[in-house]
This record gives sequence, structure tokens and C-alpha cells, in this order.
Amino acid sequence: MKKKNYLVLSLIGAIGFGSIYLSSCNENQNQVVTNATLTYSAPTNATVSAYKRVDGVSTKVDLESDSFNAGDVIYLSVNPSDGYQVNTVKFNGSLVRGENDIYTLTFVEGTNTLEIEIKFIETDIDDFSFEFNDETKEAVITSYSLNGNFPNPLVIPDVVTNNNEEYKVTGINVGVFSSSGVEAIELGVNIKDVSGITFYDAPNLTTLSVNENNPNFSSENGILYNKDKTVLISVPSQYALNPNGSSDFTINDSVTSIGEYAFAKNRSLKTFNLGNKITSIGEYAFYNIFNLKSITIPDSCLIIHDYAFSNCTYLSKLNLGKGVKEIGPYAFQSCPELLYLDIPDSLEVIDEAAFTSNRKLLRIRFGENPSLKEIGVMAFSICDALKEFIAPSSLRIIKEGAFNVCSQMTKLELNEGLESILDYAFERCYRLPSLVIPSSVTTIRGNPFSGCELLTATTLTFEEGSNFVNDNGAIYTSDYKTLLALLYRAPLTDGVYEIKDGCEVIDDYAFYLNISCNKVIIPTSVKTIKKAFQNLLSGAFSIEYKGLMSEFLTIDIDNACLVNTTLAGEGVVCLDGTLPYDDFIDSSVFE
Repeated sequence: MKKKNYLVLSLIGAIGFGSIYLSSCNENQNQVVTNATLTYSAPTNATVSAYKRVDGVSTKVDLESDSFNAGDVIYLSVNPSDGYQVNTVKFNGSLVRGENDIYTLTFVEGTNTLEIEIKFIETDIDDFSFEFNDETKEAVITSYSLNGNFPNPLVIPDVVTNNNEEYKVTGINVGVFSSSGVEAIELGVNIKDVSGITFYDAPNLTTLSVNENNPNFSSENGILYNKDKTVLISVPSQYALNPNGSSDFTINDSVTSIGEYAFAKNRSLKTFNLGNKITSIGEYAFYNIFNLKSITIPDSCLIIHDYAFSNCTYLSKLNLGKGVKEIGPYAFQSCPELLYLDIPDSLEVIDEAAFTSNRKLLRIRFGENPSLKEIGVMAFSICDALKEFIAPSSLRIIKEGAFNVCSQMTKLELNEGLESILDYAFERCYRLPSLVIPSSVTTIRGNPFSGCELLTATTLTFEEGSNFVNDNGAIYTSDYKTLLALLYRAPLTDGVYEIKDGCEVIDDYAFYLNISCNKVIIPTSVKTIKKAFQNLLSGAFSIEYKGLMSEFLTIDIDNACLVNTTLAGEGVVCLDGTLPYDDFIDSSVFE
């Protein structure tokens, strides 16, 4: 039989838990700072012993009364009773690995902490495996072993008896019914810890029901809700096969929130009516639904959470409601049939990778009174059918990689009022012929234009009064103190680029994906080199410094500044010789 319980011995000294106070003294002093005191009642399910070795001789240590010094090494033995096992031993917050059931602890000056977690081994009862908690007298189902001839419904028990004690069955772990053939499940009266992910990968499930006296959940027509039916928790994967089911689904009028994984991997539903009261759509709520071809988000919905419609491979039509304020990370990732996107005026944030890898997306359109302030990291990356983007007047920041590899984009208009364009925002927009940066932009970081073949000394321009300048294909701040980017095909003589005197910082990715530069000359004014020379495409690359080796070594250099760049020669050529790369960059970075 398997069962599991938890006992924690910690410095915190919570009532009912073991607490060991371990302290030490400075090894340079010959006096004890504090004692190690055992402040818990010794558990009946484990024996804890400690030993100290002096001159090769092991001496037992009393954790209740003995004192310790910084540098002392203690060997701990934890012997659980039958049916128990050691789960973890932590010393000063770090996990200690036992060797032959012995745990080595080295004391440091000040307060030391020891935490020991003892657990029962799982117990099998009636084809279920349970994890028991003796403190709360609660049990959680960890697995179900029956592989065929499932009861219909499979009833989750209210209580189970273990060692002549009753435990309330309060939860079901994720994956218990994964890939099983169970078709109907009835939850017991004490269940409180389940969500949509609990049933997400049960491919044959048609019906979920719950004991009517359960205070946390309710059910109707085979669908699981919270008690007052304001949250839709789970719709079975094969709901349409339920006698009350249909391939067309309409949300109950009482529902205001769709829970995480509520419809994920559903194989039977084709159309969805979300009503007009939904305010939020949870994480993974409609994840990986192959039959979903169109969806209308009601005006009442304020937020669409992470991965909500991710990997809906046949979703081609999306109608966003007039109230949506935020689209969460990866919400519509990999919806490859999505063609058009109309952004409502209410939308303020398009989060990380929200529409990434939508490879047929042709158009993004905004209303007359937009609120969108932020386009998140990789939000529209790899949307390689997108041909134009006209930024709304409200936009303030375009984050890292937002339009990375939009390789068909030929028109990009940025708005006055835009403030920041961050790392590789438009990387590899190969066909973008020109770009005007408005004067409102105060931050350009991490070479947003890397790999843009057609942006040149004349086709990337800045409005009058800008904080930046295009100096013959090199982008600097207007004071020339920071080199931000050397454009893909900057016109160089013999592949050599000499950084302007007075420049102090070479920014992240300044030469990233550059195809024309094979040598850079750095002036003595440079004080900082960030991840500047990564991924050059020009072949062997070399660096010349216009000062002495001793001066070069004072520069603050990012250890990853040359990753994935082929180096020519033996190092940086300075006025007084060649400084090997290993002297200023850890060579293991390139291994």
C-alpha cells in the first residue's frame, strides 16, 4: 500500500512541525555565537541523528544541546518509519543530496536552517492511488490504474479509509485521466482542487457531474462549473456525444469567465456562442481545437489570457469585441489560417508572441480612436505574409522582435508619439524598402533593423529634431556617444568600419547580421562594448584598437559580444601589440 504525508523540520518553528535552530560562530574566534536547539517534538515516523567527525572519529551530536562553529561539518542521518520516506533535505535553503542516506551539512557564520520533508508512500485503494496528508486529513488522487471496462460514471469517492483513519478526497492531480478511456466522471462532495487541466487530456470524456452537496462545484448537462455557475471550468472533449450535447455550443447566461483549459483539445465542438457576459477567457481555454474555424469575442470581454486560442490550426476568422483591453502572451499563436485582424479601439496591449507564426496573416487594421500603447515581444514575429503595418496614433512602444521575420513587409509607417523601438523589432524584414523614424522616438535599442537588406544610408531616415542620426549607414545617437547599428549593407571600403571618435558605447547587436563589415576600428573614447558583434555574416572578423593594450583592458566588455562570429587573427590589434581574445573574453563562450 502507498500513502504520502508531509513533515517539515524548519527554522520557522511552526506549531506541529519540527524546527531545528542551527547557528555558528566565526571560525577565527574561539567562542560560540549561538547554540543549535531542537524545538520540535520528535516525530514518530522518522528518527533524525547527527554526527561530527574529529580526527577521523565520529561523535554523535545532540541537536538540542550542542553548539556549532562556522566551518563545522555535520553528517545527518534520517531514518523514516515503515511506509515513509525522505522527500527532501534542505540546508540554508539549498537542496542537500544524500549519499547512502547520509546528508552532509557545512555550517556558516550566523543562523543556519535545516528543513526535512518526510512523506508517506502512496497508497492504492480501489484502482486509485492517493497521497495522504495527516495534518489536514485530506487525500489527493495521484493516479488511476484501470485501463478498460470503466464504470459509467467513474465516481470519485467522498472519503477513503487508510490505517483506520478517514481522509476527505479533495483533489485530483493533473494527468490522472490523461489518454484514458473514461467516458463519464462524477466528482465527490469534498472535491475542491480541480480545474480544466485536470480533464484536459481525457480523449473519450463526454460527461462531468458533481455531487449536489459539493460546496465548490456544480454541473449541468455534463459540464463542470463553479458553484454559482459564473465560471465555466470544463467541457468534456467528446461533449457532443453526450445525450444533452451538440457540436454547436452556447455559453450559459450566468457565466462571466471561461476557466483555463475549459475547452482545450475538444474534438467534438465546431461552433461557439460566447454570449454577452463573458469578461475573461482563461489560459489555454480553447487551445488546440482543430474544428474551430471562426470565433466572435463579445464586447463584454476585457482580457484574453495566455495561449487561449493557441494552435487552433483552422481558425480563419476572428472578431474581437469592442471591450477587449489586453490580449495575453501567445493567445493566438500558430493559427496559420488567420487572414485578417481588426483591432478594436479598446485594446491597449498586445502581449508577447500573441499572434506569432500566423503565416497567412495579410492585414492588421485599427479604428479611428485607438488605445493600443504596446506591441509586445515577438507579437507578430514570423507573420511572413504580412505586407504592411500602419501604426496607430496611440502606440508608444514596439518591443523586442515584435515584427521579426515579417519577410514580405513592404510598407511600414510609424506614428508620431511613438517613444521606443527595441531589440531586433524589425529584424529580417528583407523587403522593407524604406523607413522614417519619427522625432518622438527617444529610445532605439538592440539594432531593431538587423538583416533589413534594403534599409541603407539613404532609405532609413530620421525626422528633423530626432535623437538619432544615420551616418552613412551607421546609426548613432545624435551626440554620437552610442553606436546603435551598422546597417546590413552599409557602404564600407574594403569591409572596414571605423567607429567615430567620441563614441563611448557600442550597443547590443550593433553589428548583428551585418554582411559587409569584416573589420572594426575602435577609438580610445569607447568605454563599453555590449553584445555588439554577434552573428556577423561577413566571414572572418577582426578588431583594431587605436590605443594601448592597457587602455583596451579598461573597457567594460560583455562576455558574449562575439558569440557566433568567426574571428580572424589572434586577438585585438593595439598600438603596442596584439591582445589575445582570451585575455578579455572567456574563451569558453565560443566552445
